[in-house]
This record gives sequence, C-alpha cells and structure tokens, in this order.
Amino acid sequence: MQSEFLFQESIWLIAISFLLLLVICGELGYRLAGRHHPNADDATRAQFSNIQNGIIGLLALLLAFSFSMAVSRFQERKAMVITETNSIGTTWLRAQALPEPQGSASRALLIKYVDARIAYSNAGIDLARIAAAERDTVALQGQLWAQALLLAAREDKAYPSQLYTVALNDSIDMSAKRLAVMNDHVPETVLWMLILVSGVTLLTVGYGFGLGRKRSLFSLLSFALLIVLVMVLMLDFDRPRRGLIQVSESDFVSLRASMVPTPK
Repeated sequence: MQSEFLFQESIWLIAISFLLLLVICGELGYRLAGRHHPNADDATRAQFSNIQNGIIGLLALLLAFSFSMAVSRFQERKAMVITETNSIGTTWLRAQALPEPQGSASRALLIKYVDARIAYSNAGIDLARIAAAERDTVALQGQLWAQALLLAAREDKAYPSQLYTVALNDSIDMSAKRLAVMNDHVPETVLWMLILVSGVTLLTVGYGFGLGRKRSLFSLLSFALLIVLVMVLMLDFDRPRRGLIQVSESDFVSLRASMVPTPK
C-alpha cells in the first residue's frame, strides 16, 4: 500500500479540495489585478496575455506527461496479471507430468497458491488482508520449492521435472515483480508540483480577467473543473487498489476454475 497522502485519501475529498483551491486562486488573481492595475492599458493586457499563455502551456505539458506516466503504469499492472497467470498456468500443466508423490502434492499446493494470489488481488485497501495474502504466498512458494527440491534429489531424474522447476521459478519471480509494479506510481512530488502549477495558472487567469475588468465565472469554473477531472482520472489510474479504474482479475479466476485436482 502507498503511504503518501494523495494515494490514501478519498478521491472525492481530493477533487473537491482541489477545485476549491483553484477557484480561490482565480478569485484572488482577479482581486489582485483590480487592486494593482485598475486601469490597465492594452499594452499591459497584451504583455500579460503572453505570460498567461506560456503558463497554461506549461501546465498542459506537465499534465500530459504525468497522465502518460500513470497510464503506462496501469498498462504495466494489467500486463503483469496476464504474465503471472500464464506463468502459473504453465507450471500447472507441467505439474501434470511429475512423478508421485511430489506430483500430487505440487498440484494441491498450486491450487492453494492461486487462491492466495486471488486473495491478494481482492484484498482492496485492507492492510491486514494484504499482509495475510502475502504471507500465504511466501509460505506456499517455500512449500512448492521444497517439493521441487525433492524431485531434484530423486535418482530417477526426469526431464519434465526440470521443465517444471523452471516454470515454478518463473512463477515465483512473477509474484515479486507484480508486487513491485503494484507499489509503483507517479511520484507524489510530481502531483504536488502539478497542484502548485495549476494554482498559479488559475491565479494568472483570474488576474487576466481583472486586467480586462470583466470576470467570466463560467470560464473560470470550466477551466478549473477540466484540470480537476484530468487530475482525478490520473490518480484513479495510479491507485491499483481503489477507485473506478481497476485491473481485471478475471484471468486468475479462469485459471483457478481450470485447475481440477488430479485423483490420487
């Protein structure tokens, strides 16, 4: 789980707070312009318009870059689920050819292992459930590897056993990689910088309204709302355990349904 504020708090609280901040910045800019430049001429307004356009362009660039980072991490998490499922599926298929008694024991452990991985995916933001699923995963990995070592120690070395060990090793590696991907997100420093630049942008927009001595509340609210929507969507992409946009775990469910225990 993420420990940063923006990845812990409710997305609605962040959205409403951010929107209020931007509106306040816009109103503050309007009032500052009315106080310091009550009779701005055309040259002043034109000069400030160039500065305002540059700041808006900078904000657009930062939003696009950060949004791209969030989407790429979401796609990586999505791909990792498919990769881990395929790896476990390969391990399960190769376990069918293992000699007894390690074959039956390994297949039973693999079923429990998939259950543990599904529990990890479905734990949501419950730290206790996440920790329990991770402990179960590590324990089952140790038991599966112990069975693989027993196979390696047998005198009747079998080629399927070697293939199984390779697949099992890949499955164990995939769980560690997936954990790393789940904990990877856009650095919160970048998000705070976006909030700062957004506030300055709305300040300059409001200031521009003040120089023109005409305030457009609709334009100000629309611009602020669009910025908030982009930020909220970016955060939703980058919060793998909460929010509306989630990676589907249907591949794990389908794999579990296909794992029928082999009669002893």
